Amino acid sequence: MREEQEGPDYKRLIPELRDYFQDRPVQLVAWLSSFGRFDHGLAYAALFWPEFIEVDGCVLLGSSVPETYAEWKASHPNDPTGIEAVLNHRHLFDLFPGTEEPSPEVVRLFGSLLKDTWTTKLRRDFPQREFIVSFPEQFDFAVDDPEITFYTKRDQA
Repeated sequence: MREEQEGPDYKRLIPELRDYFQDRPVQLVAWLSSFGRFDHGLAYAALFWPEFIEVDGCVLLGSSVPETYAEWKASHPNDPTGIEAVLNHRHLFDLFPGTEEPSPEVVRLFGSLLKDTWTTKLRRDFPQREFIVSFPEQFDFAVDDPEITFYTKRDQA
């Protein structure tokens, strides 16, 4: 039998849970079964378990080559790592524009989870490669715009 793990205080981080669970322990899947939507689930799945495409030895986020790829390739012909890092980066605040600003703890938890899932998916899809998935666990929320990115770990020439 597993012991309960101490985790995030979801009632504080997701205010809607307070009324729903009141004095009961939070069960996120139970909450989703009442309020979640299949179509939103598919969109979140695409974010957390994304598709990747390989082009010219670069692994890129998404199912198609970004429009700016040729420009980056021409201006950085000998830097596939740099091309990957730039084209694969996502600013977390850009993922949900127009929403209420999240707390720093929510952003850290969200970014860490995204980092873990991208790392796992990259390992599964490209077992012969090693990737660096970067997300700053420490940032100054007042001035930083946290971002996540990944690139192939390559030997320095």
